[in-house]
Amino acid sequence: VIVGDGEERDVLKRKTAEDGMEDKITFLGVLPNPYPLMKKAFLFLHTARFEGYGIIVKEAALLHLPMVLTNFNTATQIITPETTGLIAEMNSESVFIQMERLISNQTLRRKLIENLEKEVSQQVNEIEKFYRLIEI
Repeated sequence: VIVGDGEERDVLKRKTAEDGMEDKITFLGVLPNPYPLMKKAFLFLHTARFEGYGIIVKEAALLHLPMVLTNFNTATQIITPETTGLIAEMNSESVFIQMERLISNQTLRRKLIENLEKEVSQQVNEIEKFYRLIEI
């Protein structure tokens, strides 16, 4: 399932048709609330060439989604490689290899999920401390 929109959408749809994969890949476009769908996902794949803060990646982390990111400019500032996610180089072969690792290695998958759970819990604790400090 591909959520979102971008300049490559038409190319991807054409390639999907050429490869006879229309029954395997669904293009949903932009969703007003992607979180219920994301929560059900097996993994999160973000193949950006450039990314600022990466809010969608942080949202995936909040949902404890094991993830593969391409090695965009801020990827290692958003996740910790091999701890909270996997980073692939900017090519389809590397993306495939990292996705295959995440799908086939249940120990790695569980480790990433557990680390994301810990990281999110620590962040929530810090937010709660901040709220107590300012008495909200």
